[in-house]
Amino acid sequence: IVLNLPIHIGATLFMSITALVLFLLYVQNRSHKHGNLTIDSKKKGANVASFFAIVASTYMASQSTSTYVAMIPVLIGSLIAILLGAFFASVADVWYAVGTGQFQMISLDTSVILSYFVAPLFVLYFRFLLKYGDFCEARIVAIVSFASSIGIIPTDVSYDIENTTMVSLLLSMGVFVAIGVPLINSLCPLGGYMYGRLYTHGQPNTKHIALCVKFADLFNDAASMDEREDLWKFLNSRENDEKAASLNVFVTIEDMKHNASLMKELIAAGHFVGITTSKECSSFDVFQWHNIEGLVKKSCEEYLDITGDKPSWFHVGNTNTVGVHPSSLRTSYELGMRSAMWSVHINVTQSTGLSDKDLTNIVDGVKQYRGGNFIYITASKRSKGDGSVAVALQQVVSEIRVLEEKGYVFAHMSSVAKENPGMHLS
Repeated sequence: IVLNLPIHIGATLFMSITALVLFLLYVQNRSHKHGNLTIDSKKKGANVASFFAIVASTYMASQSTSTYVAMIPVLIGSLIAILLGAFFASVADVWYAVGTGQFQMISLDTSVILSYFVAPLFVLYFRFLLKYGDFCEARIVAIVSFASSIGIIPTDVSYDIENTTMVSLLLSMGVFVAIGVPLINSLCPLGGYMYGRLYTHGQPNTKHIALCVKFADLFNDAASMDEREDLWKFLNSRENDEKAASLNVFVTIEDMKHNASLMKELIAAGHFVGITTSKECSSFDVFQWHNIEGLVKKSCEEYLDITGDKPSWFHVGNTNTVGVHPSSLRTSYELGMRSAMWSVHINVTQSTGLSDKDLTNIVDGVKQYRGGNFIYITASKRSKGDGSVAVALQQVVSEIRVLEEKGYVFAHMSSVAKENPGMHLS
């Protein structure tokens, strides 16, 4: 069978562009517009390579009938999982689900409602094929013959409608899988909702905001002591009925071993302290889930030894750490902790703090949801401990305090994301 590649490319591009338009609409209107949730920026090149690998392998498989027929169940299964994941994620995003519990509840309701629409569509589709399938095939053959006769496509090419459709379907599904997986991963932490009690934000309309930071980004360098002292004074300053601003500081097991006294001082000063991990994730960590599970348990035990209380929150950290590994999320859940990500993640790259664009992104999120925001501020490697994070935190607090709508409180994680909250609809 000789295949005409332009026909397959045309069908593939049409299907792919349609899917990309739908994804684009989702991206433009999603709740968390600033910062990928689960994709490491260093791995975007691998996603591009995977895309070309899938398309190339699918085309090569199309040269052998038995090979591409064997690939169909794999690609169809992947495609269905992607479409269902995207559908559940988009519905939950519109409803602004708070935590794993609400996400699962919305997904369950969505799946039931979906069956009322999808099942009839399948019935109508097969009824259409049964009644008009032969007519449609005859028209396609006529169109191909006409195109051959006027020279649009070569006349020495023989076509098999069934195989031509099959190859186009395979290429389209390959594109869907290659593009869909990275997009869904960057928009919704489906794995986190499956394995742990994950929160990307708290309840809206409460005017409670969580400022999250890693311990090492504040206390890594003694040269930034002045900036930190200025930060403590600024957080404790208040006007009229304003409350002192609290930080949510997350410590690794190394931080706890070397800075136990400073950790106690933070808690005594009214700040919240949770645990996190800074161990970078590698390709082999998928086989080392026992080690990752042990790391979370040791961190929990160390926290208990220092404070006398069990930690209540685990922060997944950056997207390139083992905090996003399913073992970390599952273990934190088994130990009674809730896991946190972010509403907006800003990485400070300059000693002067945040740019105007970064501040605008943060303030826009606060204005839109009037509370419940998890603002996660980290430092790049060259900015760690130089005071840039301390300056950035002051900028964020200052910008939100001068908003026209007053009353915002920088509170502990548990106050921002309550497990059984009351309703705040306005």
